[in-house]
Amino acid sequence: MRNSLSHEVSLLREVMIFCLVLAFCGALSYFAHHKIAVSFSPSLRYTLFYLENRQGDKIWQGEYVLFTVNYPLVHDVMNALKIKTAIKEAACVEGDLLVVSRKDYYCNGVYLGRAKDRSFKGAPVDNFKFNGIVPQGRLFVMGHTIDSLDSRYFGFIKVNDVARIAHPLF
Repeated sequence: MRNSLSHEVSLLREVMIFCLVLAFCGALSYFAHHKIAVSFSPSLRYTLFYLENRQGDKIWQGEYVLFTVNYPLVHDVMNALKIKTAIKEAACVEGDLLVVSRKDYYCNGVYLGRAKDRSFKGAPVDNFKFNGIVPQGRLFVMGHTIDSLDSRYFGFIKVNDVARIAHPLF
Protein backbone atom coordinates (compact mmCIF):
# COMPACT_ATOMS: atom_id res chain seq x y z
CA MET A 1 0.00 0.00 0.00
CA ARG A 2 2.84 2.32 0.83
CA ASN A 3 4.38 1.82 -2.64
CA SER A 4 1.05 2.54 -4.29
CA LEU A 5 0.63 5.81 -2.37
CA SER A 6 4.24 6.77 -3.08
CA HIS A 7 3.70 6.07 -6.78
CA GLU A 8 0.51 8.21 -6.85
CA VAL A 9 2.29 11.13 -5.13
CA SER A 10 5.16 10.85 -7.62
CA LEU A 11 2.73 10.79 -10.54
CA LEU A 12 0.82 13.77 -9.14
CA ARG A 13 4.10 15.68 -8.74
CA GLU A 14 5.04 14.94 -12.37
CA VAL A 15 1.63 16.12 -13.61
CA MET A 16 1.91 19.34 -11.58
CA ILE A 17 5.41 20.00 -12.92
CA PHE A 18 4.18 19.35 -16.46
CA CYS A 19 1.28 21.80 -15.97
CA LEU A 20 3.62 24.46 -14.55
CA VAL A 21 6.06 24.05 -17.45
CA LEU A 22 3.17 24.22 -19.92
CA ALA A 23 1.82 27.41 -18.29
CA PHE A 24 5.31 28.94 -18.27
CA CYS A 25 5.81 28.11 -21.96
CA GLY A 26 2.42 29.59 -22.81
CA ALA A 27 3.18 32.80 -20.93
CA LEU A 28 6.65 33.02 -22.51
CA SER A 29 5.17 32.48 -25.96
CA TYR A 30 2.58 35.20 -25.40
CA PHE A 31 5.20 37.61 -24.05
CA ALA A 32 7.68 36.86 -26.83
CA HIS A 33 5.04 37.25 -29.53
CA HIS A 34 4.08 40.70 -28.31
CA LYS A 35 7.35 42.02 -26.91
CA ILE A 36 10.22 40.35 -28.77
CA ALA A 37 11.25 40.68 -32.42
CA VAL A 38 13.87 38.70 -34.26
CA SER A 39 15.55 40.19 -37.33
CA PHE A 40 17.46 37.86 -39.58
CA SER A 41 18.47 40.73 -41.86
CA PRO A 42 22.24 40.97 -42.32
CA SER A 43 21.78 44.74 -42.58
CA LEU A 44 21.61 45.16 -38.78
CA ARG A 45 24.22 44.51 -36.10
CA TYR A 46 21.55 43.04 -33.83
CA THR A 47 19.22 40.07 -34.14
CA LEU A 48 17.01 40.20 -31.04
CA PHE A 49 14.97 43.25 -30.03
CA TYR A 50 12.67 44.09 -27.12
CA LEU A 51 9.64 45.96 -28.49
CA GLU A 52 8.13 48.91 -26.65
CA ASN A 53 4.98 50.79 -27.52
CA ARG A 54 5.72 54.20 -28.93
CA GLN A 55 5.00 57.06 -26.51
CA GLY A 56 3.85 60.18 -28.41
CA ASP A 57 5.18 61.32 -31.76
CA LYS A 58 8.82 62.01 -30.88
CA ILE A 59 11.38 59.50 -32.06
CA TRP A 60 15.02 60.17 -31.21
CA GLN A 61 18.02 59.82 -33.46
CA GLY A 62 19.70 56.46 -32.82
CA GLU A 63 16.51 54.66 -31.76
CA TYR A 64 15.56 51.52 -33.64
CA VAL A 65 12.07 51.51 -35.06
CA LEU A 66 9.77 48.74 -36.21
CA PHE A 67 7.68 50.16 -39.03
CA THR A 68 5.06 49.05 -41.49
CA VAL A 69 6.44 48.69 -45.00
CA ASN A 70 4.33 50.99 -47.19
CA TYR A 71 6.94 52.11 -49.69
CA PRO A 72 6.74 50.84 -53.30
CA LEU A 73 10.41 49.88 -53.68
CA VAL A 74 10.49 48.05 -50.35
CA HIS A 75 6.97 46.71 -50.60
CA ASP A 76 7.77 44.67 -53.74
CA VAL A 77 10.86 43.08 -52.18
CA MET A 78 9.26 42.52 -48.78
CA ASN A 79 6.01 41.24 -50.28
CA ALA A 80 7.94 38.55 -52.13
CA LEU A 81 9.41 37.54 -48.77
CA LYS A 82 5.98 37.86 -47.06
CA ILE A 83 7.36 40.46 -44.62
CA LYS A 84 5.09 43.32 -43.52
CA THR A 85 7.40 45.19 -41.12
CA ALA A 86 11.07 46.12 -40.92
CA ILE A 87 13.46 47.32 -38.22
CA LYS A 88 15.95 50.10 -38.96
CA GLU A 89 17.81 52.76 -37.01
CA ALA A 90 16.45 56.32 -37.03
CA ALA A 91 19.56 57.95 -38.51
CA CYS A 92 18.11 61.44 -39.00
CA VAL A 93 14.84 62.66 -37.47
CA GLU A 94 12.46 65.55 -37.98
CA GLY A 95 14.17 68.89 -37.49
CA ASP A 96 17.66 67.49 -38.25
CA LEU A 97 19.69 68.65 -41.25
CA LEU A 98 20.05 65.88 -43.84
CA VAL A 99 22.60 66.49 -46.59
CA VAL A 100 23.20 64.17 -49.51
CA SER A 101 26.44 64.73 -51.40
CA ARG A 102 26.24 62.48 -54.47
CA LYS A 103 25.87 59.13 -52.68
CA ASP A 104 27.14 60.13 -49.22
CA TYR A 105 24.70 60.92 -46.39
CA TYR A 106 25.22 63.31 -43.48
CA CYS A 107 22.95 64.19 -40.57
CA ASN A 108 23.78 67.42 -38.75
CA GLY A 109 27.26 67.20 -40.30
CA VAL A 110 27.91 63.62 -39.10
CA TYR A 111 28.64 61.04 -41.81
CA LEU A 112 26.00 58.29 -41.93
CA GLY A 113 27.09 56.19 -44.86
CA ARG A 114 27.03 55.79 -48.61
CA ALA A 115 24.49 54.46 -51.09
CA LYS A 116 25.62 51.80 -53.51
CA ASP A 117 25.70 52.14 -57.29
CA ARG A 118 24.38 48.72 -58.26
CA SER A 119 22.05 46.06 -56.87
CA PHE A 120 23.11 42.48 -56.13
CA LYS A 121 22.04 41.61 -59.68
CA GLY A 122 24.15 44.43 -61.16
CA ALA A 123 21.29 46.78 -62.08
CA PRO A 124 21.91 50.51 -61.50
CA VAL A 125 20.40 51.77 -58.23
CA ASP A 126 19.05 55.29 -57.76
CA ASN A 127 19.61 56.84 -54.38
CA PHE A 128 17.38 59.24 -52.46
CA LYS A 129 18.48 62.84 -52.90
CA PHE A 130 17.66 65.53 -50.36
CA ASN A 131 19.32 68.57 -48.81
CA GLY A 132 17.53 70.30 -45.98
CA ILE A 133 15.65 69.90 -42.74
CA VAL A 134 13.91 66.55 -42.27
CA PRO A 135 10.19 67.41 -42.49
CA GLN A 136 7.84 67.08 -39.54
CA GLY A 137 6.43 63.58 -39.16
CA ARG A 138 9.26 61.98 -41.19
CA LEU A 139 12.34 59.85 -40.42
CA PHE A 140 15.42 58.87 -42.40
CA VAL A 141 16.14 55.25 -41.41
CA MET A 142 19.18 53.12 -42.14
CA GLY A 143 20.63 49.68 -41.60
CA HIS A 144 24.28 49.15 -40.80
CA THR A 145 25.49 47.95 -44.22
CA ILE A 146 25.54 49.42 -47.71
CA ASP A 147 23.26 46.56 -48.81
CA SER A 148 20.49 47.52 -46.39
CA LEU A 149 17.23 48.39 -48.14
CA ASP A 150 16.58 51.67 -46.33
CA SER A 151 15.95 55.42 -46.70
CA ARG A 152 19.02 55.81 -48.91
CA TYR A 153 16.92 54.18 -51.60
CA PHE A 154 13.26 54.80 -50.71
CA GLY A 155 13.45 58.12 -48.85
CA PHE A 156 11.76 59.18 -45.64
CA ILE A 157 9.30 57.04 -43.73
CA LYS A 158 6.33 58.45 -41.86
CA VAL A 159 6.50 58.57 -38.07
CA ASN A 160 2.90 57.27 -38.15
CA ASP A 161 4.15 54.08 -39.83
CA VAL A 162 6.31 53.31 -36.78
CA ALA A 163 4.54 50.66 -34.75
CA ARG A 164 7.09 50.20 -31.96
CA ILE A 165 10.47 51.25 -30.66
CA ALA A 166 12.90 48.30 -30.88
CA HIS A 167 15.60 48.06 -28.20
CA PRO A 168 18.50 45.82 -29.27
CA LEU A 169 19.19 42.92 -26.89
CA PHE A 170 21.62 40.78 -28.85
